[in-house]
Amino acid sequence: MPFQKKKDKLQRMWMACVLIEEYIATNYGCGGNLHIILDDGNYRDADVNLCHVTSTEKGDVFGMNICQILGSMKEEERRAIVENSYIIENVIKRDDC
Repeated sequence: MPFQKKKDKLQRMWMACVLIEEYIATNYGCGGNLHIILDDGNYRDADVNLCHVTSTEKGDVFGMNICQILGSMKEEERRAIVENSYIIENVIKRDDC
């Protein structure tokens, strides 16, 4: 994979981690309109689409944006991001990075 493609992919994955952690924080520690993905561990395209529809119906722009980012990823990438977003975000925030 060319360097720029890898860089773009890493930036997209990093952004998803940050947004997911912020989204959970704004929903009092739970997944809100994205609970099917964030709380229940469902990572299929259909799950992302359902969460996107739910977020759209509720006017949840934050959730819609996260779904768009997750929708551009493979299922195993989604799983890695969601299950490790807290760890990844904290590593990124460290001063020595």
